[in-house]
Amino acid sequence: MKTTFTKLTVAATLGLALALTLSCKKDNKQATAECEEGFSSETQFCFKSKIYEKCSKEGIEYNPETQFCGYDSIYDKCGGKEYHSETESCSDGKILAICGEKTYNPSEEDCCYGTIYNPSTQFCSDISFDSVDKCGGKEYNIETQICNNGEVKNSQ
Repeated sequence: MKTTFTKLTVAATLGLALALTLSCKKDNKQATAECEEGFSSETQFCFKSKIYEKCSKEGIEYNPETQFCGYDSIYDKCGGKEYHSETESCSDGKILAICGEKTYNPSEEDCCYGTIYNPSTQFCSDISFDSVDKCGGKEYNIETQICNNGEVKNSQ
């Protein structure tokens, strides 16, 4: 009877230990045993059997299912997607384009050095760093050309 009790206790203990180990590997991001090969704990972390780069010089870990690292900062995903935090923002689970501090619709508008403009009637000038009206529907070099009654002409 004593032998049977000991075997049951050992089996139960092993079963519990196995269950705890499996639970730990499944739910705990520190379960590095699944990511040992090619894994550097100084610059990387293991999350659900995958290796990710830590965020920023401080080596911050994050939840890759709901967050992402961009420009050394951690952001929440937007509707499950990553976005470019300098040119996009998230509102109600939708990614929006940003120009300066305003949001805009990139299918109808564009951004020129912080100014929103209509690309069907304007273009972005790298010379003036601003939007410029097209001339007869055409872009032109504002440094060497002028628009005269809807026609592009050389300024000289």
